[in-house]
Formats: sequence, C-alpha cells, structure tokens
Amino acid sequence: MSGQSVTAEGHTNTTKAGRNQRILVIDDNQAIHADFRKILCPDETSVADLQTAEVALFGQAFAPKQPARFEVDSASQGNEGLALVEKAVKNGRPYSLAFVDVRMPPGWDGIETTARLWQVDPDLQVVICTAYSDYSWDELTTKIGSSDRLVILKKPFDHVEALQLAHALTEKWQLLQESKRKLDDLEKLVAEKTGALKGANALLEKEVAEHKQAATALKESALLLDLASDAIFVRDFDDQRIHFWNKGAERLYGWTGIEAKEGAIAQALLGDELANKSAQDSVLEKGEWNGEMRRINKSGERITVNSRWTLLRDADGNPASILTIDTDITEKKKLETQFLRTQRLEAIGTLATGMAHDLNNILAPILIATEMLRWPLPRKDFEETVNRIENSTKRGAEIIKQVLTFGRGVSGERVPLQLGPLLEEMVAMTRETFPKNIEIRVNAADGLWPIRGDRTQIQQVLLNLCVNARDAAGERGLLFIDAANVMLDAQSVTRTPGLKPGAHVLLRVIDNGSGIPAEILDRIFDPFFTTKPHGKGTGLGLSTVMGIVKSHGGLVGVTSEVGKGTAFKIFLPASPEARTADGCAEVHIPRPEVDGAGRTILMVDDEAEILLANQAILERYQYSVLTAADGEEALNTFRQKQHCVKAIITDMVMPRLDGLGLIKAVRSIAPSMPIIASSGLGRNMGRSDRSAELESLGVAKFLMKPYTADMLVAALQEILKGTQKQIAVSA
Repeated sequence: MSGQSVTAEGHTNTTKAGRNQRILVIDDNQAIHADFRKILCPDETSVADLQTAEVALFGQAFAPKQPARFEVDSASQGNEGLALVEKAVKNGRPYSLAFVDVRMPPGWDGIETTARLWQVDPDLQVVICTAYSDYSWDELTTKIGSSDRLVILKKPFDHVEALQLAHALTEKWQLLQESKRKLDDLEKLVAEKTGALKGANALLEKEVAEHKQAATALKESALLLDLASDAIFVRDFDDQRIHFWNKGAERLYGWTGIEAKEGAIAQALLGDELANKSAQDSVLEKGEWNGEMRRINKSGERITVNSRWTLLRDADGNPASILTIDTDITEKKKLETQFLRTQRLEAIGTLATGMAHDLNNILAPILIATEMLRWPLPRKDFEETVNRIENSTKRGAEIIKQVLTFGRGVSGERVPLQLGPLLEEMVAMTRETFPKNIEIRVNAADGLWPIRGDRTQIQQVLLNLCVNARDAAGERGLLFIDAANVMLDAQSVTRTPGLKPGAHVLLRVIDNGSGIPAEILDRIFDPFFTTKPHGKGTGLGLSTVMGIVKSHGGLVGVTSEVGKGTAFKIFLPASPEARTADGCAEVHIPRPEVDGAGRTILMVDDEAEILLANQAILERYQYSVLTAADGEEALNTFRQKQHCVKAIITDMVMPRLDGLGLIKAVRSIAPSMPIIASSGLGRNMGRSDRSAELESLGVAKFLMKPYTADMLVAALQEILKGTQKQIAVSA
C-alpha cells in the first residue's frame, strides 16, 4: 500500500481545481490506511445508501452535497513518507496535510518523522495519531518546537472528527499559502516603492545639490551682471513680469529692482506696440532678436536703446521668459541725426541750381499771366490764364514741399514702409531739379513687399545715390532706378556675406557715367574719401548710405566699369505680411457750397497779402472776418470780441507772439475754441515735437501753405460742423 494515491472517485492524482486536497497518511497499520480512505474518499454507493436511508427516515431526500475530493497517499514508515513529501515538493504538488502515527517500529517514530517532514516542507499541516499517552504536549513541543501546524488526534478517532480535521487543516494550508503570496506581493511592492523612494531621494539630493550650486553661481553671475553698464533684465514671456533687474537697468531706466518686479515698468518696456510685437514674433520664431527700441524712463524721458532679446524655455520646451540686454544709444542717435541732417543739407545744396532753374520756369508764366489779366480778355482766354497761374503755383508748391519733407530730416520710428511711393517722390524731385540732359527712368515692380525702416533715412540713401549718378553723368546721362522682390535661400546668402535668408527688396541705382576705377572701388564707402574736385563733396555721401543700410539689416553692393557706368545694389529685409500706411490715394476736396451766415472768423498772419486774400475768400462765403498781423494783436482782438468769434485761423511763424503762443493763450481763455493752424514749413515746423504739441492743444486742422480757397473753406466748414455736433450732444 506504500506510495499509493487514491481520490474520492477512486482515481489517482486528481485534486479540486484551485485547491490543494492532497493528504499523506503515514502509519505502519494497514487498517488505519483503510479507515482513512473510507473517511476521506467515500465511494458513490455509500453516498447513495445514505440518501436512501434519509428518505426512509424523513420521508424526503435532502439536497445532495458534493463530497470532499481528497487525494490520499499512504506510507508505512517515516522514511517512505519523507520520500513522498520530497517528490511532491520537487514536482510542485506539495501535500497540505499529513496524518502521522506516533509508533511505527522499526523505523522513525512520529515525532522524528514530523521533524524531518518540516525540514522539507515547513508549511505541511500535521496530525499526530496515537493510542497511548506516549508524549505529553510539553514533551512534543520540546522535541519539535512550538508550532501552529501540529494537532494531536487520539486513537480510536471518530470519523467525523478526522473528516473535520481534514477539511479545516487543508483550508488552513490554503489560507496560509494565499497569505504568503500576498505577503510576498506586498514585500515586492514595498521593495519596489522603497527602491523608487531611494531613487527619488537620491535624485532629490542631487537636484538640491545642483540647485545650491546653481544658486551660488547665480549669485556670482548677478554680482557680475550688476557690474555691467548695460541694462540686463529677465521678464515673463506671457505677462511681462520682471524676474531679474540688474543695477545697469536701474541706472538706465530709473526704477529699482523692487519697483521693477512689482510691475512699475510694464508700459515703459513695451514702447511701440507694433515694434514690440514684431520683436516678440521674431524671438519666438528664431530664439533671438536684435534691433533698436524706443523706451521711456522713470522721469518720462524718451531714450533709444540697442536691444538684444534671447528666448528662454522651460523644461518642457515651452517659452518661459525673455532675457533682454539694452544698450543706451540715445546720444549716439542724436549725433547720428545731426550728421544725417548735415548730409541732407549738403545734398539739398547740390540741388539748388536745378531748383532755381525750375522755380524761375514756374514763376515766369505766373508773372506773364498776371500782366495778361490786366487786358480785356475773352472769357475763354481769361479762364486759361487763371488755370496757368494755378497749375504753375501748384507745381512750385510741390517742389517746395518735397524739399521741406527731405530737408527737415526728422528721424522717425522703424515702421513698415512701401518703397514704391518713396521711389515716385524721389523721381519727381530729381526730374524737377536735375539737369534736363539727364534721362531718368524708374521701374518699380508691382506688389513690392514692405520693409521696416526709417522713411527719412531711406530717402537719404536714394538721394545720395542719385546725386552721385548725376555728378558722374556725361552730356547725355541716363539714371535708372528699379526695385523688385527677391527671396534669398541659405545657399544664395553664402555668396553674399552679411545677408540672412528670407524675403528682401532689391533696389538698384544705375548710371551710364564715367565709372569708378577698380583700384579705388573698395575705398568708396570710406568716410571722407571722394573722387570729386575740392569743394564739390565731403566724401561722406556713400559712407552714410552704407551706415543707413547696415542699420536696417541690409547690404550694399557695387559694380563699376570705367567709361560705362556704375550700378549700386541694395538689399533690404522685407516683411511681406506687414501693413503700411503708404499708398493712400489723394483726397479730392470738392468745392464747398456753404453759407457763413455772418459768423465771425479771426484770421491771423504776418503776411498782408495772405490776410487780404483769405479775407476776400471768406467774405465771399458770407463770413465776417477780423484780421490781425501778429499774435499779440490777435490776442487783444480776441479778448475784446471773444463773445462773437466762432473760429481762429492762425499762421505759426510770426513776430512778437508766434502761433503756438497765441494758441496757448486762447486755450486759457476759451478751451473749446475751434482753431486751424497754418505754416509754410509744414506741421512740424522743423521740429519733431511740434506736431504732438499742436495735437495736445486740441488744434483741429492744419493747412500747409500754399493752400487753395476750396481747402481753406472746407477746413473751416469741418471744424464748425464739429462744434455744432458737440453743442447738440451737450444739449
């Protein structure tokens, strides 16, 4: 019977799925083995007989219960049982319970057998079966140790008791294995978490150490940055909050680091919104930006800086902040402006002869026509003579306007510009002022991309090149100007160092003059170098061109051949998507149909002819006109007649009290009085701040002299209508 395995169905090696029902019986008495098989592995006939007896006794059968499916192996001696346990453990099918007899001569007794079994399988549940009091419980625990896997069963034992022990102890073994598995899983999880925590802790310690090092390095860097003369600061990419503000920034802008971080400088740093947005887009696309910026310091003064931006990203690669380094170039720009003004005056001086010739040609028909108006002319001839005077006057006014626009030389903001209108203006001025033996041609491509630049400086580049071409021209000179869009790729810019890939506008100024010798071609952009005779030039024209173009991020190139001519090429970075304010159509002013209704207008001008002419025009339209020859006279008249004066038209340049002083005095008396300002020097009157000052004083309109009667009456009608609307609204 040794080593035999039997199940409840009489088959061998079968256990209930998911549970260990394997039991080992070790006893030298074969009858005991038979008893255990009957208890643990009842056959189906016995179960059926029991159900029949239930029907006989109780009248009905209870629902049959599925009998326990134990798998029982038998061994007669302890060493046989040990061999079966070793085999079962090796095969991965251990026993959950062993019934072991105490006395099994001639081999090991049950106590030694149990101890050996536990050496192989410590989880094995053991029931010691004995008919005698061989050992007390204390003796048992002394020999094999205190264990919760040991139960003593006295022979003879009750079948139900043995069956209950089998159920209970196999279930206990099962629970022990599940708890061990869960404990193993828990230990693994704890080990994993502990490992992760150790790794995180090590990483944290490393990061803390690195942070301390970085903080130390940052403090050292901050100390070094504070020694820099430039303004250096770091601001948030989204909300523009200041994170770092060095001493150089405090000196340049006036705000302390605390004030800067509290948001006191947000608007000052924005400057021109259009320029700021363009720079922001560029730094986002390329990671950096470099250019000029207009700023406002704490005292309200405007300063110009050369600003370098670098984009800083966070750990995820998203834009986080912008490092800005600003260098104050305000004084440099003032000197540059003075230098450019000198250059403009020199350029205008070279045009003086041509201007005098054209103005004389304009004045000649006017003088002749005025003589003819004294004759008794037919209606048709009279109208033609008046038209001739009007057209000549407009032509002369346009020449003066062009010269004033260029001669004022006020450097403005870098804004999107259309080169087409600038070329048209330059060609118009050169045709009016250059000798007639020079043929001027222009070819500006349709849809030229805007550039970002200073209008006055670009005008000066064109004029300097055109003047050089004029001076080089022969008896029948040709000056050709053209402009076209070009897209430069990475390969093409390698052949033209100094340019960057992208959209550009190419300007060319070509002449058929004497040309430049090859041996001096490389020197023509040097300051004070000139090939012109003494007294004919300073040698600063082309160096000025080079400086302006470079400041715009462009490039100047030149080719020349002696006796055939010279060609200048200028590449200027373009902004195809930018919008410009250029190219607006001229507004036509219709002849006004108004009735002044006797409203009183105060007309102020130190030119008597202008006063008389304007008075006659306004009285023709039923206005009542008061006149004054200067600001003081006008102010006295206004104080006496302010109750009836409805508007003031004043010249800006007058003796004693000028137009600006008069306007300020009138505003202190009548803040809402409609005023029209006028000047032959333009709205700025030679100064960049005058236009803004007029706006701040509420000057509604400005008339550039000379103006027509229609323009005068239309402007007056417009401001008086505005006054009526304000009265209606307030009412």
